[in-house]
Amino acid sequence: MSSYTSQLREPLVTGNPALAQITEDIVGPLERPPTKLWLAGFGLAAAVLGMWLVAVSYEIYNGIGTWGLNKTIGWGFDITNFVFWVGIGHAGTLISAILFLFRQKWRTSINRSAEAMTLFAVICAATFPLIHMGRPWFGAAWAVGLLGAETVNFDTAAVGQLPPGWTSAKTGQGAPQWIVVTDDSAPSKPNVLKQSGQATYPLCLKEDSRIQDGFVEVKFKPISGKQDQAGGVVWRCQDADNYYVARANA
Repeated sequence: MSSYTSQLREPLVTGNPALAQITEDIVGPLERPPTKLWLAGFGLAAAVLGMWLVAVSYEIYNGIGTWGLNKTIGWGFDITNFVFWVGIGHAGTLISAILFLFRQKWRTSINRSAEAMTLFAVICAATFPLIHMGRPWFGAAWAVGLLGAETVNFDTAAVGQLPPGWTSAKTGQGAPQWIVVTDDSAPSKPNVLKQSGQATYPLCLKEDSRIQDGFVEVKFKPISGKQDQAGGVVWRCQDADNYYVARANA
């Protein structure tokens, strides 16, 4: 059976090999067992990967301070490696772009290697921000917690009274007065909880709150006050004289 030979370009396969030989040349690298050199390279890569896993596990267990991070040092092993791998990814893209720009006919195999290097470099870079979190599952738990967060407002509470489920108290002397009032500047209109009495440290405690591994956010607006104009959050309250407090003073 005769074959057609193009007059415009040289044939890609020379020597007139049999189809079986062509098949053997194509699939041979995939079907042949790995050589000793390949096994040595794979073993070295696996050993380096194992060292990386041990180091990351140690860091997650002990915290990112193992990298020397503190108040004055913000760049450690993770951020440095992140920048390194991003640079490697840029290099692969640059190699592929330059070869394409100059229309090099032999660029195909190198382009594939360069683009594969870019993809793997980006994947490696993406792992380091997660590692920098120290314990990434805490971030996931925080995000899930946001979905189930409880929002407390006083929109349905009776105006002029202490809202149900809240207890008025004080630390020190005085007579605090906590009541629900209408306020156009309320975060969720129309009502807010207002303290209009006088006391050293007036408190308003929510009776049914139980939080573990969570956070609390509160909004307040100072109106008046002689010594200070402050508001905040108390927690782990045992009584009106024993609790933790975080206050912001206007």
